[in-house]
Amino acid sequence: MRRWPRRQDPVRRLDPDGYHFRELSGIEHFVIDQNVSVDWPDRHQPWLPDLLGRLDGTVRRFGGTAGILRAEAPEPWDARTGVDAVIASTDNRHR
Repeated sequence: MRRWPRRQDPVRRLDPDGYHFRELSGIEHFVIDQNVSVDWPDRHQPWLPDLLGRLDGTVRRFGGTAGILRAEAPEPWDARTGVDAVIASTDNRHR
């Protein structure tokens, strides 16, 4: 079993899978952030309900979940670095 390289910085955070792919293969990746619309209990995102409300019609047309290219995403998702697309969902409560 291959072990993924570990980051040595003291701040623990998750790196997108695409980061590991690029580091191991040398091939440029396409990263999709699937967590941007998750309502995490410990994350303060007061703007999230308004943003999801504005996207509601679009997301519902796609069955409740839609991918959005970062370059076409609304603020603040359009400013995310290291990702090419985001997933917006109407079912966003963390369980």
